[in-house]
Amino acid sequence: MENDLKSRLVETLKHAQTLMMELSGRYAVDEQDWAKAKSLFESVRLLGSIMEQVTGQVPAAQAPTTDVAPHKTQYCIDRDRLVKVGRGSQGGAYEHRVRKQNYEKIALALDELAKQGDRFRTRVLVDRCSPMPSFEPLIVVNLLSEHGLLKSPRRGLWEFQAKTDFTKAAQDIWNNLHVRE
Repeated sequence: MENDLKSRLVETLKHAQTLMMELSGRYAVDEQDWAKAKSLFESVRLLGSIMEQVTGQVPAAQAPTTDVAPHKTQYCIDRDRLVKVGRGSQGGAYEHRVRKQNYEKIALALDELAKQGDRFRTRVLVDRCSPMPSFEPLIVVNLLSEHGLLKSPRRGLWEFQAKTDFTKAAQDIWNNLHVRE
């Protein structure tokens, strides 16, 4: 009975984390209210700590990859997920993950947007990718911008740097990322 209660509690906390991450992303993107976004993000970390206390282990989505965070955002593949590893506000490492299925949906949405024009707004992409968490398209957009496919002339606006097949380009980038052992 205790294990069943723990399991239900952990599932509830994971669901709360997902909802809070989505809301945090919406505050950041829609309202550009960074204080609210950061506060919710910190609450997500707190929920991770609570789950650790309940289960006695660190949840995979919250587990730092190293004790020292990288100075630059890094990306890798872990099974069927894109993993973004960055430096948190406290200097430690954090991770965000995007399932390959969602990564491919985001690339397809970008491909459709590229056929419609040279620019797009972040909110338009996030809306097209709904109901996935709003932070996932942002992670993919940042990865693609690091590879020269997108450029942001100002916050919330992106320009395509080349008329390309984004589904193929995204797959090529995925295939060339470091795979965790």
